Amino acid sequence: MKKTPDAIRDLTKPPLPGDIFHLGNNECVTVISVGDGNLSYVTGAVELSASRGVPEELKRAALEMPYKMFRKWLATMAAGHSVDTPPPA
Repeated sequence: MKKTPDAIRDLTKPPLPGDIFHLGNNECVTVISVGDGNLSYVTGAVELSASRGVPEELKRAALEMPYKMFRKWLATMAAGHSVDTPPPA
């Protein structure tokens, strides 16, 4: 994976659509959507264009999990604890 300049290294930041979180070990997740208590994400760093929206193939490949669980997963990583990467769907 090439370096992604706008990847977020602060894992305590609330996730927003289009955010790319750098998890360490050259691994990233990209948030696709947030809403209704759930969050959709894909593994890897994917630059999303605000004007074009999310491509259909990316929507189909997205994994979904409860928003609070995703936040807890990021906070656990931020605290330096070992967790599954990518997050369990």
